[in-house]
Amino acid sequence: GVKIFNGITVEDVLIKNNRVNGVVINWTPIDMVKLHVDPLVIEGQYVIDATGHDAWVCKLVARRTGCCEIKGMGAMWVDTAEKEVVEKAGEIYPGLYTMGMATAEVFGIPRMGPIFGGMFLSGEKIAKEIIKNLKFMMVVFSTPIKAKRRISFYQVKIMLPCGSGRKNSGACSLNLERR
Repeated sequence: GVKIFNGITVEDVLIKNNRVNGVVINWTPIDMVKLHVDPLVIEGQYVIDATGHDAWVCKLVARRTGCCEIKGMGAMWVDTAEKEVVEKAGEIYPGLYTMGMATAEVFGIPRMGPIFGGMFLSGEKIAKEIIKNLKFMMVVFSTPIKAKRRISFYQVKIMLPCGSGRKNSGACSLNLERR
């Protein structure tokens, strides 16, 4: 199922063994009033940056690792942007995927304007990539958890920071189960 957390701020990322393994979050009101409250860490096998124009998670990873240059999106050119956002959406650092306008921000792709097809299709593309990787991981790297006799399942968490950047974001935690 999907778990949605509203009103959170992504403060940092969790990186282990040169791979993004989760996000560090705090409640947005805590950030707004500048209270010092220890953040929470949510781990996941994949993190998808869907923070839009800010590409906040990608910027954090780029700053922490030097993995890539965040080019900033170009001026509006809908036809080209729709196509390129889908083409370039994908894994930019192990464990970190980018989609939608975050992809435009990372790769310097033109803005899209009021057309959302490229954003949705880029999300569908990376979902398929992750599912393909999960199937491989389940076969090669994973041991089934025995819940009951003859029933085994795999549980994989994927973090999806989403919303309009760091200051007003939410997150979805997707648990994919195979029964």
